[in-house]
Amino acid sequence: MANAFEGLKSKYFGRDLRYELRVFNVTHILMCVFSLLSLIPIYLILNDGKAIGIAFLGGIFAFYTFYEANRSGHMLYCSIFMSCMLNFVFFPVVFFSYGKYICVIPIYFLFGLIYNNLVMPRKWAAICNVIDVLAYMYLVFGWYDYSGEAHEIADMTVNDLISVYVAAAFVTTAAGAVIIYKKKLLDNEMKIYTLVHEDVLATSKMQDVFLVNMSHDIRTPMNAIVGNVELLLDRKLNGQVRDNLYGIYNSCNALLSLTNEMMDLSKSGEGDFVLYNSRYDLRELITEIVNMISVRLADSGVEFIVKIESDIPRFLYSDSGKLRQIFINIMNNAIKNTDEGSITLSIGCEYKRNNEIDLIFDVTDTGRGIDEADMAMITGIPANKEHRYKDRVALEYAGIGLNICKEIIDRLEGTITVNSEYGDGTTILAVIPHHIESDEKIVNVAFADTLNIMVFENSLRQSMHLESVIKALKIKCFSARLFSVFSEELKTGAYTHVFISNENYIANKEFIENNIKDAMLVVISDLSSSLTLNANSHALMRPVHLINVANILNGEPNVYLRRISDDRSLYIPDAKILVVDDNMTNLTVAKNLLKKYGASVSTALSGMEALGLIKENDYDVIFLDHMMPEMDGVDTLHSIRMLPDLKYREVPVVALTANVVSGAREMFFQYGFDDFIAKPIDVSKLERSLRNLLPKELIRTSEEIIE
Repeated sequence: MANAFEGLKSKYFGRDLRYELRVFNVTHILMCVFSLLSLIPIYLILNDGKAIGIAFLGGIFAFYTFYEANRSGHMLYCSIFMSCMLNFVFFPVVFFSYGKYICVIPIYFLFGLIYNNLVMPRKWAAICNVIDVLAYMYLVFGWYDYSGEAHEIADMTVNDLISVYVAAAFVTTAAGAVIIYKKKLLDNEMKIYTLVHEDVLATSKMQDVFLVNMSHDIRTPMNAIVGNVELLLDRKLNGQVRDNLYGIYNSCNALLSLTNEMMDLSKSGEGDFVLYNSRYDLRELITEIVNMISVRLADSGVEFIVKIESDIPRFLYSDSGKLRQIFINIMNNAIKNTDEGSITLSIGCEYKRNNEIDLIFDVTDTGRGIDEADMAMITGIPANKEHRYKDRVALEYAGIGLNICKEIIDRLEGTITVNSEYGDGTTILAVIPHHIESDEKIVNVAFADTLNIMVFENSLRQSMHLESVIKALKIKCFSARLFSVFSEELKTGAYTHVFISNENYIANKEFIENNIKDAMLVVISDLSSSLTLNANSHALMRPVHLINVANILNGEPNVYLRRISDDRSLYIPDAKILVVDDNMTNLTVAKNLLKKYGASVSTALSGMEALGLIKENDYDVIFLDHMMPEMDGVDTLHSIRMLPDLKYREVPVVALTANVVSGAREMFFQYGFDDFIAKPIDVSKLERSLRNLLPKELIRTSEEIIE
């Protein structure tokens, strides 16, 4: 018996049921119980068959609607039906059966309103309440005006008074019990909500801690890898070793981009986007992004195509960091959802007035496409079609990356447009306003009118693409797709450059070396292909685009990746620098990077050791790691500033940290640091920091170095 009761309780009042259904069930059970229990006093006191019938039918209808709502799940329809039966059948019958006394109507009217508001959604409760009020007004006023009957309360019989008391007892007891039960449910729901809210906050904090620790733990060893690769790239290496180092360097950048995307999740959730506008080099940014994406697509079988217009300004004014996030997030989403075919990145601009342009770039892929329901997550426009995804991995396309892009582009006052059909690929077009900082174009080939290039590519599409790139540089170009044509043209010696695919070069290497004459040989190869060149040949890695072709023609030594130049314009032989880090490998990397500028570099493994060195030596700048045991970077900085001599309050201190969470830069400046450099160390940012913080008399120019 007890088990059966517990089963019924769990079935009709269990916690797994919807809150509204539990209230509905309690209301109807109480109505049924009170209706049936009232049969006894009605029979003993009133002995009225009509009253017994009304009470019995009320209980039956309450039970029937209770059963049907739980069986079919149509709780709303059952509650509307029960409301109509109460207000338009049972209560009017009571009114007409028991003397038509006005005092009876408000009692049942109150119960009708309470019932509607307890068990119905707000909209339907309001509709039923209005209809009920109109019906009661007719009973109270319309009936008397029509019939001329007027019944005084003093004329009520004992049975009439009993019926009023029964009605009042029924209404107050049933309604009160339901209201108390509903309040108890609300209190329980509030407790659950509070616990869930606290759990969500705790989970959110744990997520933030995890993201910070993950980013720090990845960036710390990555700093050593990237730093050592930078140092190795300064040495004289053969082409194969240099290419391998480039692969390592760009793979590290690809991994860092993924960690940055994870950090962006935290920023996006908080709406924490702060713009840092400054002059930046668009050519350098595009080269970095293209190289990073090339590494990720190297073994995928997906072709990467890059199209860059030649009239884009090189130096622009905006937030280059946010622009990099936009590029990477859109490209990453294209990569995730394109298993075969191609991804095309096109970059152009539209000139406006007052040195303003709209930087335009779109990414077109042949991947799975975006379903309309998930496109609404990006555009903010509600979708009308049902979700059609069969492969859940495709949902990544509408993931955090594109949502973050939209937030950033909105802050930059730009626009993003997504055109996609599920299964037919996607085109994402972004337009971002920029201010032009210089008239210099993104590429410029010296003596372009004196150059003459021959292209030997078997693929018609790749040949036509390379031709279009060369012609955009205003250089004469001839394309040969047959060896017979290529061989005859090569023998003429009319060309300054010969661009040839790696496959054609390997197949005809001996002939080419015997007939190349004075032309520069440029071998075009995929990143994943092995490449063996002689001393007079140059490598051009796919994807071929305006920037890397221009670099080849301008004779720049590294056309695949920006490297540390042997001929530095920054030279600081008289500068004394202290680097503080609890990781010996990071200390060695930072020390060797700074020594390339000729500086005298000291190192310390802890804050206490650093304080001892600072008291004994006068340093021109201090690079201080943030996360250290015992005394962290902030504590060490405060200890430095509290030293008695005035010089300790003025010595520049740079935060050198793997902590790149949202607001990290502002946080370190508030702590009192003079600059902020994230790990892995970006050499260009390191140089800029040295130029800004060192006394001008310690910085020597390239002309002074030569003298």
